Amino acid sequence: MVSAYVPLIIFLLFAAFVPASMLVGSRFLRRTTVMSRTKGMNYESAEEPIGTRMAIMKEYIYYFPMFLAFEIIAAILLIWAVVAKQLSFVDSMVVLALAVFGFFLEIMVMMIAKGGEKNG
Repeated sequence: MVSAYVPLIIFLLFAAFVPASMLVGSRFLRRTTVMSRTKGMNYESAEEPIGTRMAIMKEYIYYFPMFLAFEIIAAILLIWAVVAKQLSFVDSMVVLALAVFGFFLEIMVMMIAKGGEKNG
């Protein structure tokens, strides 16, 4: 029974090892010199910046959950497309209805979040 999970455990260990080794390797390979003030300054077209920075993350933060939900729905639809011939018509319609319902929920959450941002 446990032997059936050995490939999964090996894959999980490998999946954890690769990013960890990249982070540790980059730590040893990067330069540790102190940057001068001029090199660290922001500029645009060789001009000094005027005013404050725009909060781009605040502007686009509502798209991230929508994209994540879209990815999950796309994965479900991909799996459904593979096994669609094995499912009955009613089961296929249930999967498609759930996908459409998920898209509507994504759009509603996006509209509510955008409305709250303008009012708040």
